[in-house]
Formats: sequence, C-alpha cells, structure tokens
Amino acid sequence: MSCERQVPYAVMNYRELIKEDYFFVDHTRYLRELEKYKTPVFLRPKRFGKSLWVSLLEHYYDVRFKDEFEMLFGKTDVGKNSTPHRNSFLVLSLDFSAITLGSLAEIERCFLFAVRTAAEVFVALHRSLAEWPDLDRFENAADIVRALCKTIRTRDLPPLYVIVDEYDNFTNELVTSGRDADYDAICGRADGTGVSDSFFKAFFKSLKEGLKDGTVGRTYFTGVLPITLDDLSSGYNVGEVVNLRPGLVGMVGFTQVEV
Repeated sequence: MSCERQVPYAVMNYRELIKEDYFFVDHTRYLRELEKYKTPVFLRPKRFGKSLWVSLLEHYYDVRFKDEFEMLFGKTDVGKNSTPHRNSFLVLSLDFSAITLGSLAEIERCFLFAVRTAAEVFVALHRSLAEWPDLDRFENAADIVRALCKTIRTRDLPPLYVIVDEYDNFTNELVTSGRDADYDAICGRADGTGVSDSFFKAFFKSLKEGLKDGTVGRTYFTGVLPITLDDLSSGYNVGEVVNLRPGLVGMVGFTQVEV
C-alpha cells in the first residue's frame, strides 16, 4: 500500500505544509510553554527546522490569519486548545541568513537592506490598518523599527511580535573567518571609543525600547550560538536563551520516537 504524503524537505512555509498535506510532526503544544517567555532565544544547529517553526509562529500569532485559524491549525494540538495570545500581534519577520560578508560598510548596507525589505513587506501586508511611514527615508535599521513602533503607538494598534531567523548567521561567519576586529565593531561599539553604537547594536536597542513602551509585545530569535547575544550586552540584555529549558527542549527537531 503506497502513501501519497510527502516528506516536506526544504519546505519552510507553514501554509504550504498544511495545504499540501505534507507529513507534519505536531509540536504546537510547545506554544503554551513558549508563551511563558517574552523574549525567548532558541538555538539549534542548521537543518533542525528552525525556519519552518518561525513560519508557524507567524501564522499563529499574526492578526492577519485570524479568519484562517481553523484551516491552519484546526487539526493540531494548539488548534483544539489555543493559547491566550493567538492572532493578537502584528508580526515583523526578519531573516539575517542572506547578509553577506564584505567590508563593514557593505555589511551595514546589506543589513539595512534586509531590515528595510522585511519592513516594506510588513507595511504592505498591514496597509489597511494605518498610514505607515515612507521607509526609504530612513538610513539605519534602528530608525525603521522606531518608525513602525511610533505608528503602532499613535494609532493604538496591536503590538509587534518581532521574529528574527538566523540572528547570528553573519556574525558567526566573521568569527570563523578570523575577522575578530570587525566582529567586535559590529557587536560592541562602532569605533571602539564608546561614542556611538554600531548599526547592529542600535537595531537591538530599538527593539528593547519597543519592549519598554509596549509597542513591541514579544520577540523570538533563532540562531546557532549564544555568543552574539552575550556580546551585545546592554544593547539587548533582555533576551532569554530557552533551548535547554525542560519544557522546550524538544520544540524544534525530532526525538527518536517521533522519527
């Protein structure tokens, strides 16, 4: 007897997985435990399914998918017993895996492009809710976040849920390629004198500001190592590494029994 279901190799979009009826190991029960943490950081090696989980979070928490909840999650554990925060955020989903290494100036331009592109998609998807600012006029990623937060605050919109996939991808590459001075400049101070923050640290500070005033309701970061988060220090000292917490250790990846 043949089975028509396919294994979702390289499928990173939750909607596609559900609509095409791929094999799916239901880990949605972990959302109940995950909601106990406001700023979780979940670390795993590559190829563990972190990006698919990010897509699942976006579909579960964004207000845009409220009317599709039954189709997307009706057959899952959390669909039968949902959590308090279901479909209650505006999700800003970022992916730093495509940031390529060059000079410091080139890395900054690539980072700005990644954040601006994601923010433009966000604005397009939520255009009916407000008159959003022109993002092209902002010259750094931190100001883009602040502009989105200002609109959310003045229009009394649902808060942001900021998801960052592969938050440490390009900083890890700097370390492994021996560019320690550039890594220090990006994760610490821009010029080593304490005069101004680097573009990267300023971006995370803008998220921290949003958490403080409530325009950022939650954050979720995926990555491989905690080093970058540790080195950001005061720039983002509110992140909580949760991947070894007993209630979350099996959230991403498969146990032997599941396989």
